Amino acid sequence: MGARLPMEDVDDSSVLHDLDRLSGILLPHWSIAERVMKKFPNIRRLKCVVERGDEKTVKILKVTMSVFDLSMSDISTIGKLPNLEVLKLDRTNFEGRTWEMEEGEFSKLRVLQFYFPSLVSWATCDDQLRCLRKLVFSGCRKLKEIPPCLETIFTLETIEVSYCRSNQTLLDSVRKIEKELDAWGNSTLKVIIID
Repeated sequence: MGARLPMEDVDDSSVLHDLDRLSGILLPHWSIAERVMKKFPNIRRLKCVVERGDEKTVKILKVTMSVFDLSMSDISTIGKLPNLEVLKLDRTNFEGRTWEMEEGEFSKLRVLQFYFPSLVSWATCDDQLRCLRKLVFSGCRKLKEIPPCLETIFTLETIEVSYCRSNQTLLDSVRKIEKELDAWGNSTLKVIIID
């Protein structure tokens, strides 16, 4: 749940320069989020529920999506946030149960967390997620594998897997990434598997 912000006078409302964190709000559309974000020019962490749309805010460092239906357009819009470092997807339903990352998305992402997603297939290309340090999978019972190209991301420090023991293909792909990164000289990668 969340508090619904009054949207009728958002353009005439005060600017809150000192606000750097905001959570527990409900926004009816990404386009409203853009107008709201102009009122919080220094926001660094946003935790909200957005019902639909597209968005171009620029200072967001962390996004948490909880119990949310994500279209490819929604996830692509989030991926274009230029300073986004942390993305937490909690019980998120992906349109078509597939996520194909597009070129130019998530260029500064350092932490990516999946908690009980509907995701079955995830694809990314070699030049994405170059800053990724931590990858978390919890309750990913349907995800078939981690994209093989992650084995070339030398910034990756931790892969954490929990509540996925029945998903042997996911566990195998995690171990393969670990083995490949080790072969490339990244022996600092920590893989944590919790039953």
